[in-house]
Order: sequence, then C-alpha cells, then structure tokens
Amino acid sequence: MPKSIPVIFPVLMLSAVLVIECLWAREAASKSASEALVYSEYEFDVQELFARRNGNNIYGVLYLPRAAGKKLPTVIFSHGFGGNYRVGTPYAEALAKQGYAVYCFDFCGGSQESQSEGSVPEMSIFTEQTDLEAVIAMLGEQPFVDKDNLFLMGTSQGGVVSAMTAAAHKDMIRGVVLFYPAFVLVDDVRRMFQHLEDIPDSFFLRWMTVGRIYAESVLDYDIYDAISSYKQSVLILHGDADPVVPLSYSERAVKAYRSARLEIFPGAGHGFSGEDTQRAIDLILTYLEGHRKNTCRQIRMTTENTEIFITLNHSRATDDLLAMLPLELTLIERNNFAKGMTLPDYLSAEESTTREYEIGDFGYWDAGPDLAIFYDDIYEQTVVPVIPLGHAEFGAEGIRNEAGKVKLELVK
Repeated sequence: MPKSIPVIFPVLMLSAVLVIECLWAREAASKSASEALVYSEYEFDVQELFARRNGNNIYGVLYLPRAAGKKLPTVIFSHGFGGNYRVGTPYAEALAKQGYAVYCFDFCGGSQESQSEGSVPEMSIFTEQTDLEAVIAMLGEQPFVDKDNLFLMGTSQGGVVSAMTAAAHKDMIRGVVLFYPAFVLVDDVRRMFQHLEDIPDSFFLRWMTVGRIYAESVLDYDIYDAISSYKQSVLILHGDADPVVPLSYSERAVKAYRSARLEIFPGAGHGFSGEDTQRAIDLILTYLEGHRKNTCRQIRMTTENTEIFITLNHSRATDDLLAMLPLELTLIERNNFAKGMTLPDYLSAEESTTREYEIGDFGYWDAGPDLAIFYDDIYEQTVVPVIPLGHAEFGAEGIRNEAGKVKLELVK
C-alpha cells in the first residue's frame, strides 16, 4: 500500500547543472508555500507509488488532492537527463492544490540518484519512453484517474520523452507541456559520432557516463518527424538564455506540431526560478484548464462598456484559440450584424463550416484569420463560411455600438 512520505530535496547532485535545477525547484516550492492564498483550494497527500517495466521497479511520488472528486485530471511529470522526481515538486504542489493528481517519478537509470531500478549505461530516450508508458498503464488502473484528461509534462530530456510518448499514444494523451525540451540531444550525439562504428561501449556525456545504446538509438533518428503526429495543442516553455538547449530547437518544434504555443522566458536558462517558476505555473494552469475534456470552457470578452461570457465547444480550433489566450484585439464592424477580430495566427481549419448563425454565436473565418461574434440576425446567412467555436447565451447584443480594443481571456 502507498505510504505518506515527506518531500526531501537532495543535498548533493552529480553536476552543477543538476544542482542549480534542484535548488531552483526548492526555492520555488518555498515560494509556492508562502503564497498559499493564491494556490490553495485543496489539501493533498503525498504518497509513494510504484510502476514496473521489464522486471524493474519504477519509483514515483503521487500528489493526490483531497475531496477534489472521484475522477481527477492527472499530470505525469518526467525529469531531465541526470535528474530525479524532485525537480517536479513546485509544479506538482501547485497543480495538486488546484485539484490535479500529479505523479513525479524516476526513470530507470535516469541518474545515479534514481530510486528506480536499472543502470545509467542501460538508459536511452527509448527506454525512458518505455518507462513512461509503464507509468501511464499503472495510473490507468488507479480509481482516481480520469483517463479522458491525462496530461504529460517534462523538463529537458524528459520533455523529449514526453513528446515522443504523446505522439505514440495520441488518443490517450489530452495535452503536453514541455519545459526547455532537449531536442538538441540528437545533434549533440551526431557531433560526437558520425557512424555507428564510432560509438564506444560507454562514453561521458555532460556529467554522466552513458552506454552505447544512448547514442546508437538516436544517431539516425528524426525526432521532429516523430513528434509531429501529435495533433492536440502543445505548450512549450523555454528561456532565451538557455546554455544547454538553444531556443531555436523549441522554435523548430512549434513548426513541427500542428498546434503549439511557445512561451519565451527572457533571461532564463536551463531551469526556472523565482518569478519565472510562478509564471510557468500560471501558464500551465491556464493551459490545462483550457484543454480538459468534458469541462465547461468559457472565455470572457471585455470591451470598454461590455462583458460577454462565451462557452466554447470542443474542437481543435478552440484548443488553438485557448492556447493563444489572453489576447487583446481590435474590433472590426462586419455589415451591421457582427464584430470581427483579426487573430495574430491561424487556428485549425479541419472542422466543418456554416453560413447560418444566431445572435450570440462565436465563430472563426480562416481566410482572415478572424473571429466573429454575432450581435444581430438581420441576414439568414453570413457572406463567408465560419467554423463554429461557441455561443454566448446573453449579452452579445451589447457589443453592437462598441469599438476599439477587446480583451479575450479564459474564465478560470
């Protein structure tokens, strides 16, 4: 049976990078506790919970909210190269307080401090993918897990593994959050070895001695092609001063995905601390709330004199819109029956379009790319085909005489 355990941070890590990342996590955890009034809806229990992969025990810690419901949206946190489950502590605590079950675990052979079985020389991103798949299977058997709302979250190499696993199980994973994902690792290996015969049985990488399997498994691997099959929206968080993974690798990932949002953290390196950690938590909570299935998804549309609440449907186009929020746009009059708003980027256009509308309907015109809120029904049909995004039950008429700026934000 799982037992309660205290959260303990490591005294000594294997490298300066890992020391910094874990110290940042500890600082953020203390900051999160001191701001309990901001993120304090549910108390939570911290328990050990094991999974198994090919005879190896996988050690993990579960953050389980109390009285948050029988079925909980669940987040799986994957640490980076040479890390451990403790790196996820500040994020797990913040999400658990908001009603999310969060599981942080050690990869088999993920570091010398891993509490999971397995050795570092046996580790590769593909063995770690298998570890994560075993964790997903284990959690899928837990009575508290809402399997329709399962999210993956990972830092650095754990971000890469999360992205790979989501693409391989796209029907199971509702969303993905990637912290400075180490897509650079493929190029790092190729700079060291040009051919399979050049790879020794073991070699030193960054701060650990890894095995041949680590390099040979990625030497000819197209990682961007592998992750591109994931069609749900992805949130990527990356500092523009990262000395380990250049920001350009996340910029390329955004282009590989069908729908992805990159949030850049000015001055941040390979790990977040202080205000950056709090900003990351806020972004993650907004993303998760906007992408949960079978929940009421509302946005607030605010002008100088009007406030309208719009309930969104569940579609890829609305997923894309939610990933952009908050937005400040300019109202455009559309033929005395709708107000338009030009978006900074395109939404998914895979859904069916319609020309019919009612007062309060909220839609998307791909050619714009424009949003539209209909405040009158003087025509039977619109001039252009619109993808339905949602509906405002009341208040849309009030936007008739509005002009200037309009703000769109998620209702939490």
